[in-house]
Amino acid sequence: MRIYILTQNAPVYLSQFLDDFLTQINKEHTIEGIVFSSPYFSKNIYKEIIQRFYLYGLINFIRMSFLIIKNKIQSYFFHFTIDKKCMSSSNIVRKYKLFEHKENDLNGSQFINFLKNKNIDLIISIASPIIFKESLLKAPKLGCINYHTGYLPKYRGRQPLFWAMLNNESYFGISIHFMDKKLDNGPIIIQTKVPILRSDSLHDLYIKSINVGPLLLSKAVQKLALKNVNSIKNNFKLSTQYRFPKYSDAKLFRFLNKNIF
Repeated sequence: MRIYILTQNAPVYLSQFLDDFLTQINKEHTIEGIVFSSPYFSKNIYKEIIQRFYLYGLINFIRMSFLIIKNKIQSYFFHFTIDKKCMSSSNIVRKYKLFEHKENDLNGSQFINFLKNKNIDLIISIASPIIFKESLLKAPKLGCINYHTGYLPKYRGRQPLFWAMLNNESYFGISIHFMDKKLDNGPIIIQTKVPILRSDSLHDLYIKSINVGPLLLSKAVQKLALKNVNSIKNNFKLSTQYRFPKYSDAKLFRFLNKNIF
């Protein structure tokens, strides 16, 4: 299949996920290109930073900042390492020799026509901050699929791992689903449950998702390639929707002895 990946230029977690995923499918399918959108809109960047500061708290915000700096430093030494472990979007592009598409309006006619001219079979959204409009959803032959770290139809929206911990769930979910105009909607191709231990931090859940998610996503792609999809209904009536956590949510998270790291 001819695949296009729409994702974001995130400073932690995502590069390792993409590295593992691309290693698994790169020989069987053609990745025609990748788009790294900014996780922030310029007018809201300060708001997003403040939200994360409230979520993490001072100490964990500093720890996350050091983790980001560490990743950036390691990414600079990518060509000198033996294992070629990707720590940034630029590492991903270089390792897999991908065409990085620079496009501001992914719903615009220019990008839509580009996808059609490339005969793209499938678009995969992995933490893409872009809202897909109908023209983009219909551009690839097989449609668009989304990788989501929530056990759909519950835990739609933002930060599902945080909310699963706050709600004292015994597991979180990873769901791969077809996309439509509603958020985290569309039939589910494949999903799995991942246990949450009492000792787990939010960081631990992200690492667990990275360990499980790439293989699950590659299985979903293979099902589509073989036309062997028995989709699961993503029942909107059973859905729960979550926003980015507020300060009061983060305060309750810490009061319940939940940890970021």
